[in-house]
Amino acid sequence: MTTSKNSIKLEYISQIRVLSLLLIVSYHSICFYLGKWGLPCADVVSSLWNTIAPALVNIGLTGFVLISGFLYSYLYSKGKYHDFFPFIKGKAVRLLIPYFIWSLFIIYLIPDSGQKCSGMYYGIAHLWFLLMLFEIFLIVSIVNIKGFIETSSTKVDVFVLIISVLPLLITRYILNIHFPLAFELTVKYLPVFMLGYFAYKHSLIDKMSSLVLGSLLLMGGGILCVLIDCKVDLNNELYVLPSCCICLSLVSIVKKHSITIRPFTWLDTSCMGIYLLNQIVIYYMLLNDSFRLFANQHDYLGPLVIFVISFALPLLITRFFGRYKWSRYVLG
Repeated sequence: MTTSKNSIKLEYISQIRVLSLLLIVSYHSICFYLGKWGLPCADVVSSLWNTIAPALVNIGLTGFVLISGFLYSYLYSKGKYHDFFPFIKGKAVRLLIPYFIWSLFIIYLIPDSGQKCSGMYYGIAHLWFLLMLFEIFLIVSIVNIKGFIETSSTKVDVFVLIISVLPLLITRYILNIHFPLAFELTVKYLPVFMLGYFAYKHSLIDKMSSLVLGSLLLMGGGILCVLIDCKVDLNNELYVLPSCCICLSLVSIVKKHSITIRPFTWLDTSCMGIYLLNQIVIYYMLLNDSFRLFANQHDYLGPLVIFVISFALPLLITRFFGRYKWSRYVLG
């Protein structure tokens, strides 16, 4: 009975996580047309891709991290994650081991990827996300080792949320150096994780009125449009605030209206595997001369084909090998 109740409560988290994954896969599908990943850029590029790319990648990544903080808070309140070392060991198995396995795969088995072993120290390709997430879990667990965050008052939580922004400001605007282990991305997304944590702890999603919900959507969408119109680089931390507003609104809408897309629930368990393999599949597709010529000649149909193949193939691989215990070391 308890499991059923928990499943119902977490249904909306599955929906948002899969939606975030779809946005990231969509972004990866147009990277060839944006000149990303060190691959030759397509000769003809629709202005549409440059316009929507910042929204796709920032809302997608923010949604992933926000939900991670939300889920961490939920499970911590249910008695999990209280033991520091078992928790960190579990996250290392799920995040660090796949990081090293697929980093070596990209370095040695993908021709012309442009990645070197030294890059593992900073974050290889899309795999930086695993390093970043592990570091956030480590930081939050150390701070929360005695249940400090879980038992703190609202005022203290607001203070902690503000403090979590300081490392970003210091590393970005004062030190301005390239940190190892994707640390600059860790401090970029740490406030997002903490926002997700406190959103669950204080039931912010349930307390949002229609007016607040609409205001967040309008503010987030408005700021996002201004940043895109000003051609702000899609990796800029300025995108974090509007992305948080939009993601919080989406979580609230999905939960309050009990929006359930059944395939999303099924896909949720495969999210990590799809994320790990998606960019690797795209690498191999674009390194094929015939396919690259096709993608170069079709700037609308090309991304669609890339999306379908780079989503479906990792999904099939993840579902097939996910039945084996060793798969968690490879597919997260």
